[in-house]
Amino acid sequence: MFCNQPTLFICAIALVPVFGIGLAILGVWWIKTLTDTMILMDDKIIKREGLLSKYMAEIFYRDVKSIQIKQSFWQRVFDVGSIGIASSGQYALVLVFHGHRNPEGIKATIAKEVQRIETAIR
Repeated sequence: MFCNQPTLFICAIALVPVFGIGLAILGVWWIKTLTDTMILMDDKIIKREGLLSKYMAEIFYRDVKSIQIKQSFWQRVFDVGSIGIASSGQYALVLVFHGHRNPEGIKATIAKEVQRIETAIR
């Protein structure tokens, strides 16, 4: 959590003495971090969110149009970032994953799988 948003983390720690507001912020943030997952399968990418409620989205590798990485200065220092994936049929990003370590490595893995699927189709 510190690596992803160091300023917010420090502010939350500073707010701990103020009626535990900082603990509440850190608790909600921690739970959100635990329940936001990326699953890379043989033929698709799945995003799962939620503890009490659930959100699930998937995109097949054959439908991936572009992969974007977004990193602030501090995220680059700590090698974390957001990864966005757009599909062939959509204008906007279909899947967005926040706060993942080694976003360049994840992007390379996805691009490799996309290339594997495209080669298999031909």
